[in-house]
Amino acid sequence: MITWQLGLKRLGLVPEGPFEIIARANVSMVTDGFFERVHKGIINVHRDTLIERLGMDRGRPVAVLSDGSTVPADAVVCGTGWRQQVPFFGEELQRRLTDERGNFELYRQIQPLEVPRLSFCGYNSSFFSQLSAEVAALWIAGFLQGAIELPPVERQRAEVQEWLRWTERRTNGHHARGANVIPFSMHNIDEMLQDLGLNISPAIRVREWLLPINPLAYGRLPTQLRERLAARGSAQPPFAATSGPQIAAQESSAAGASGG
Repeated sequence: MITWQLGLKRLGLVPEGPFEIIARANVSMVTDGFFERVHKGIINVHRDTLIERLGMDRGRPVAVLSDGSTVPADAVVCGTGWRQQVPFFGEELQRRLTDERGNFELYRQIQPLEVPRLSFCGYNSSFFSQLSAEVAALWIAGFLQGAIELPPVERQRAEVQEWLRWTERRTNGHHARGANVIPFSMHNIDEMLQDLGLNISPAIRVREWLLPINPLAYGRLPTQLRERLAARGSAQPPFAATSGPQIAAQESSAAGASGG
């Protein structure tokens, strides 16, 4: 379907390999108008080609490519990717946040297993990362107010490790250190809302498995959560016996994955 929609065969841009290998954590969204401009000749693509060196040709900067061609290069933009890291935390804390393979051990991609006063928002990158992060923020709000009771740490770790090992096999390790939930984008949102005792209507949920996601369908969830928390009345936050502020570590837009 994607090959047909974007005219990849006509443009000679069908990637090598099966779709399930290509669509890993490094999957990208299509830029509006990109392939149309390639078809019109406005954008020239040298596929599977590297820049071997930069130089000058008759006083103009150029890039010499591995296919032997030379192209003008007034500007070079290096799309080198990014790494999912938290260097602002000390080494000891980073060890408590990750497993022996360096993957984040976060329940629901939000809550560290053994660092109770720290939550992560936006570490569940998906095909619609903004919505995933919004629901994660609601989850954190409910958790801080005691509306979510977590299972024992041993069970949390078992669930997290089951997910990590599956996604490691599927993506050959390219899963942003466990911070990418594709292909379970909708499943992850449903899990968070189930923890909160909230969700959109069954009819809309069925429709969203078949049609593009409509974020407006989730617009009433913040109000519903406030009403639920207000109905709890005297409920205490889970950290009432400790002191100090709760910290929420939010993924920056520069380090988002798959639209995050």
